Amino acid sequence: VKGKGPAAKEVAEIVERLRREAVADAAAEADRWDSDDSDDEGEGGISRSDPWNFSVGGLRAGPPPRPARAHAPAVPAVDMILLIDREVDMVTPLCTQLTYEGLIDEIIGVHNGSVEVPNDEGKRVKARLNSSDALFKELRDLNFGRACDALRDKSSAIQQDYKSIKGGKVEEQEVSRIGGFVRKLKDNMQGVGLDLHATIAKHLLDATRGAMLYQQRFMNNLEVERACVEGHRWEGTLEHIETMVFRGENVRRVVRMLALATLTYGGIPKKHYEPIKREMLHAYGPQVLLLLINMETAGLLYRREDKVKGGFAAVRKALNLVVNDLDDANPADI
Repeated sequence: VKGKGPAAKEVAEIVERLRREAVADAAAEADRWDSDDSDDEGEGGISRSDPWNFSVGGLRAGPPPRPARAHAPAVPAVDMILLIDREVDMVTPLCTQLTYEGLIDEIIGVHNGSVEVPNDEGKRVKARLNSSDALFKELRDLNFGRACDALRDKSSAIQQDYKSIKGGKVEEQEVSRIGGFVRKLKDNMQGVGLDLHATIAKHLLDATRGAMLYQQRFMNNLEVERACVEGHRWEGTLEHIETMVFRGENVRRVVRMLALATLTYGGIPKKHYEPIKREMLHAYGPQVLLLLINMETAGLLYRREDKVKGGFAAVRKALNLVVNDLDDANPADI
């Protein structure tokens, strides 16, 4: 077991304790049944202490079937586990996810491994998203732009295969060749289906590159997130957060950006700390105060101290966390 952070240590201790308890329970169960087998026996090998020892019409009723003994596996199913405390990296989950699966979660929402998307009739259809879907397995970790290209290539391949079948005279083709076309089409259409993922991609495109207003907001958000991570001027980030509050955007998005700015800039400057909280109070009502208090308690919102050194800025440089000129098709930073 390898881990990083205090919470990882606690989880490792819990896992080890549960394993010890499982081994002890298995041993106790085995000892109990072994002791039952050694009861004193009377005439004919019948145990006098056995409460199930009685005859009905001359037939002896035996004890209930002996349960199978539970043993801890000799070789564990998991031979290594890596535990990372979320406190080790609080910045990553606050940034917008840009993989295919991540953007689905950001815009549509993934709940319990499934997603709901409207069909052509306007009804919402639920579909599971996991690696049992071969197409989703191929797309899930790709950058969204690269995933759209892969969907386009897959669609073109299916159309080309269909034309290959339709263009030839079936009666003139060998059975083995026809079977090859069918298998090829089947391979190209594995999983939930190309149609579902094309529909999902269309919704994501509409939200990120569709109407000018949505596109501008989405791109502005990405630019400010990158400015936070790269340590650019605080004033631009402050202006963006204030604009989000004035527009009445979803409070979840606002506090997410506020937390990201807090962690990457080493806190909110003192002169802006109370004004931001006051503006949010006016925009979202008194219920937002409890949210801000909880963020302060969790260490996601705090004032910047003048003489604080280190923090995310130092880690960013030391670990080279910002990669420039990244090739989305073949990322080399992971």
